[in-house]
Amino acid sequence: MIKCYCDYCKKEIESSDKHVNLNFNAFGCTGFTTDKEYQFHIECATRIQNKIEDILNRKGDVEE
Repeated sequence: MIKCYCDYCKKEIESSDKHVNLNFNAFGCTGFTTDKEYQFHIECATRIQNKIEDILNRKGDVEE
């Protein structure tokens, strides 16, 4: 059995139904040197998504 751990909180992901794979390079040029896929709990992925959206919203506020 292969154990999978969340790259955000480092806890074990116990069910394949409760995790997502994410490759940041799929969103365009991110400057990452590898095509590594990250494993996250769904809750952790939601937190990351919210942080990214917050950063993008702040960036938009500064440019206006």
